[in-house]
Amino acid sequence: MGRLEAPLAAPILEFLQSHPRTILIGPGALDGPPACSGSGGEAAGGDEGWAGRVPTISFVHIHKTSAEVAKEVQARGFAIRNGHCYARRLVEALAPAILPHLRRGEGQQQQQPQPPSPPPPPQQQQQQQQQEEEEEGALSEDVTQGGAAEAFIEDGVVRISLLHYNSPAEVDGLLAALRDIL
Repeated sequence: MGRLEAPLAAPILEFLQSHPRTILIGPGALDGPPACSGSGGEAAGGDEGWAGRVPTISFVHIHKTSAEVAKEVQARGFAIRNGHCYARRLVEALAPAILPHLRRGEGQQQQQPQPPSPPPPPQQQQQQQQQEEEEEGALSEDVTQGGAAEAFIEDGVVRISLLHYNSPAEVDGLLAALRDIL
């Protein structure tokens, strides 16, 4: 990373590296599969782990889609993007390492508790159990055959790009937005 971009990128990298609901992608991402950190990994000492980076920062949120994060940050006046960013094969290669960490849809909506219903007759219970097992098998086949992977690849990563003309005040504003959104 250039000497002008490194001080701008370091606080963003440190924040994303230590955030419990983000997976930072690329050099300097610790505590996880190659090329990505597990959620909430430790930040590298200084920027030594980031020396080989360009000031383009990619990450995913474990609960929100990359499109949701990008849209929320854009609404606050910051030009960030999401997608595979012309690196579809790279995102495809990362999918197996990232997908097990994603919990999208969990904890997003609070459902109202429903009163318990009376148990069904034994024959209906067996039919329900068989149907649930078939659906569970179909779901795992869908995930392994590309359903979840394809959705992840299309959604891609959140991408933050910094250049030497970005100011520390802009970085502080972006960090404030990320703290609120993530």
